[in-house]
Amino acid sequence: MPAMNKLFFLLCACALLGGCAIAPEYGRTQLTAPAPVSAVYSEMNMQLSLVTVAGESLRCPQPGCGASEPFDQRIAWIGPELTKAAYQVFPDLGDRIKGFEFVVADKSEPGTLSGSIGRIIILRPVSSLSPNDVTLAFIVGREIGHVIA
Repeated sequence: MPAMNKLFFLLCACALLGGCAIAPEYGRTQLTAPAPVSAVYSEMNMQLSLVTVAGESLRCPQPGCGASEPFDQRIAWIGPELTKAAYQVFPDLGDRIKGFEFVVADKSEPGTLSGSIGRIIILRPVSSLSPNDVTLAFIVGREIGHVIA
């Protein structure tokens, strides 16, 4: 039994030490999770946050009433434009994040969510705040910044 405890301790120590890294911004050692673990944690955290925001009932039960289409089209245009700029500013970003995905989710509260794998979720009530394209680009760009960081 003591050998099993030592093995468990050794495995835990290896897992913790495997997360040590040098932070390039500060040059000091800090504990970080390995990238795959961080990606899973980030995605789960984003999904749990999305689930906890109150959902919206059917906005538009009749077919053909697409009041949300212009907002979705703006996100579909602004997101890729900002993505191109991000890949130009950070050429090595493609090694970590293969692409960004922009999703508009039907919820009852305005907000944004993002995960480390490049998924950015804009909650539909952001459109009710009437942001112009510059403001919307700032909101989406901020989330891209979160993913990059």
